[in-house]
Amino acid sequence: MAESRVPHENKADRQPFRITNYPMHYFAAIQRKNYANMARALNSLGISPLEWRILAILGERGDQSINEICALAVTDRSKVSRIVNMMVAENLVARSSSNTDRRSAALNLSPQGRIKLDEALARAQYVYARNLENISEQEQEILMSILRRIKDNVFRTEAY
Repeated sequence: MAESRVPHENKADRQPFRITNYPMHYFAAIQRKNYANMARALNSLGISPLEWRILAILGERGDQSINEICALAVTDRSKVSRIVNMMVAENLVARSSSNTDRRSAALNLSPQGRIKLDEALARAQYVYARNLENISEQEQEILMSILRRIKDNVFRTEAY
């Protein structure tokens, strides 16, 4: 039988478990509240936070596939596909066929999508700025460095 990779510890030495002693609790709480705040900020424009992220990704990078958008938007393919199809129907996103792979389509902002992105940008930046209020530029740089390392650790494939 294969040995577990989770370290064993002496139960007598174990401290009481407190969920708030772990940063992942705070990441989840921050993400949930940020999503709600962003939804409120974007509501009058008729777009959701996920639609905002798709617009922002296409505005920054252009020519993205559904899979590339999923990776950057950090959400599942079915949700992104459904939202992109809706955005194509609303003329916010344009789909173009690939010359090399007919199964793949490049997605870009339409002119109307560019206008929507420009309208949403100030609101999104305001939410982001409020999230980082009272955190110095140097602290933000340190935070981003630490977050990148945590992300690398989390994405490292391991069997538990």
